[in-house]
Amino acid sequence: LAFVEASYFEVPYHNSTHAADVLQTVHWILKKGGAASYLARIEILAVLCAAVAHDVGHDGKNNDFHKHIVSDRAISFNDRSIQENYHASTIFRAMKQDPSIDIFGNLNDEQAAMLRSTMIEMILMTDMSRHFEKLTAFKSVVEEVGQTKDRWENHKIVLLDLLLHSADISNQAKHHEMASKWTDCALSEFFAQGDEEKKRGLPQSQLCNREVTHRARSQIKFIKYIVLPTYTALGELLPAVRNEIVPRIHENLFQWNLLNRPVLSPLHGDLPDSLTLDVTKDPYPRKASTPTTATRQCWSPVLEGEEENGQRPLSQDMAISRTSLQF
Repeated sequence: LAFVEASYFEVPYHNSTHAADVLQTVHWILKKGGAASYLARIEILAVLCAAVAHDVGHDGKNNDFHKHIVSDRAISFNDRSIQENYHASTIFRAMKQDPSIDIFGNLNDEQAAMLRSTMIEMILMTDMSRHFEKLTAFKSVVEEVGQTKDRWENHKIVLLDLLLHSADISNQAKHHEMASKWTDCALSEFFAQGDEEKKRGLPQSQLCNREVTHRARSQIKFIKYIVLPTYTALGELLPAVRNEIVPRIHENLFQWNLLNRPVLSPLHGDLPDSLTLDVTKDPYPRKASTPTTATRQCWSPVLEGEEENGQRPLSQDMAISRTSLQF
């Protein structure tokens, strides 16, 4: 665990705190959600280990960025699930090179091979480009076999894939205060990539352009099209997810919609023709992508008044006219 934590980089989102959060979420789905009853002990071990290691060495850039700059990672993995392949290979290469951290060393060959193949499969399937593929596969199995546990024997990898993936995208399944903090962490990392893409003359990736990305609206779309369908499907198999987690996601969607509402109302009276926001501190500071074991706080400064309109200021001196206040 010390090696894995040290191998995570000091980036705003894909750091060891995110890995710990994913691990905790996997544990909840296994124990309170009831997923453990469908799995063997070695499969439970595999998904817990995959949760810990699934983003090891993440540098705060997405696959498209690595593909566009033809990075060493992109070359090594032929532009296919670049980061996910890197994470999986990093952890297994390290265990091979240093037997003292090889936690699978006492397993027999069959067990070790099963753990390795299952972990690799799950980590590769955290690639968001494969989201709809794994969600469709899971829904198909649920429709075919329902909640009958023995009928899942030949479909366990489908459950494991969605279990880890759902935990990986679980920010908006948490209480809204925590969901909001995770949103800031993610956008901070995305905007740093967008700045680098702009500097290099590359196309800016989705959600990475700080000048056009709307904080609340980005989360509304993510919940409606990704998070809610995923947990709704998982809830068809696991009633605790349907009863406890899905309502919380709906609550977060409601809260983000409140933040997405128009600022102007009769209660506020008339605004002047323009309003200048003097922001003295960058709400999304850049952080170096260097390995560290330091404790991280997943948070960025909250600017006064930002929660009223659901959007971060985009520059240090930004004039807002009446016509620009369109949300």
